Amino acid sequence: MSKTRSNLRFKEFAKAAAAGAFVGAIALQPIVANAATGSVQVQQAGARWHVNTNITFSSTSSNWGLSEASLHTAGAATANSYNRGDAYDGVFAWHVFTSAPAGATSANGYRDPGGIVSTDTSYGTTVTGSVQVLAGLNVSGQMYFSPTKAVVRTMLILQNPSGAPVSVVVGNYNNLGSDATTTIIGTSSGDATFDATDNWFVSCQESVSPGTCDSSLDPVITFALQDAAPTSVRATNLAPVFANGNDNPNFDYNVTVPAGATRRVIIFGQLSDTPAHAQADAALFNSAASLNGTDYLHGLTAQQLSEVVNWKFLSTTTTTLTASPSPAGYGQTVTLVATVTGAGATGTVKFYDGATLLGTGTLNAGSPDQATLTVTLGRGQHSLSAVYNGDANNTGSTSAAVAELVYSALVPTPTLGRWALLMLGGLMALIGRFYHRSRFLGSKR
Repeated sequence: MSKTRSNLRFKEFAKAAAAGAFVGAIALQPIVANAATGSVQVQQAGARWHVNTNITFSSTSSNWGLSEASLHTAGAATANSYNRGDAYDGVFAWHVFTSAPAGATSANGYRDPGGIVSTDTSYGTTVTGSVQVLAGLNVSGQMYFSPTKAVVRTMLILQNPSGAPVSVVVGNYNNLGSDATTTIIGTSSGDATFDATDNWFVSCQESVSPGTCDSSLDPVITFALQDAAPTSVRATNLAPVFANGNDNPNFDYNVTVPAGATRRVIIFGQLSDTPAHAQADAALFNSAASLNGTDYLHGLTAQQLSEVVNWKFLSTTTTTLTASPSPAGYGQTVTLVATVTGAGATGTVKFYDGATLLGTGTLNAGSPDQATLTVTLGRGQHSLSAVYNGDANNTGSTSAAVAELVYSALVPTPTLGRWALLMLGGLMALIGRFYHRSRFLGSKR
């Protein structure tokens, strides 16, 4: 976008936002962009984001998504003595089709027709849009804005209310706002050319051609589409293929939603002050596993992560162990039960006594997911643990140690037979008679 148009557009947003100034690190102010749509402004981690909501017109890239963003970190101001403003001219616009379109189109866009239905600022900011029916699915959108980095997570939620699977094409159409001076400076494959093998790219709008991007007036943009897992649904790059001079990276995902189930598509975006910072941070998007160490998945449950089709998020599991009976007598069998929480954990659990493997149990397909092993332990104190190695959807985990005492067997209490009991009873009766007789004779004296 030209600098003149950029300044005019941002002034309009600023004018509309004047009624509510930013307060503290978190602020959320509604902005009326024009009569046909609305906008919500979010500030997190030094970035200002403008969320399109309640769209009432058709557009390729201005549905539910971001219309504008700017970066106001100390680094952005120090590097060039100004803030980097005017990222995007409409990005993260979702569309849902029953069959693949010929190219990016304004049809079947998710517009959040009822406006934002919930806003959560307990950590970062999460905004959730209303439900819209597209291609027979209940579709809604959600955005999370990180408080630690200028990162946004946009997610389209597809819920199938029918009794049969529904296959759709999910489009994500974008206008980065960098116009003919769009320059790709990095990709996940290590070069500056974006192709079908890449999972993310870093680009900027050069202020002076050929330029270096360090002098750009706009934020440096990172766009993360998917991970490299072979089971993940990969995006198809629509023609014209995203390249230098083209600020429209448009993608389609082929998604099947089983009957009664939910599927999700997630894309991440980041604003940076310099190309070096952007490329250093982009490595976090190389895999779903590396994102587990960030807050970018905040608010998503293990079940929800398992529903994401374009990233293979492994659900974090916990393993707990019980031993029964405790304590146990020598020679008595002890039942070990390992319970694994996760997204339908499968596979096996290994049981240990210290470093000694006692055996392996297979997780059942139930709720909760449990594996059982029966053992006989030697006398003394034992430190038992259970180790789950994970599966295609779940991380591995190890239980806390459980102390188990095995004591020596007690000497059996002797038991008396019937005749012995009769003889004992007779003897006690005789003693009783003798005792009473002796007292009687004594009293006569």
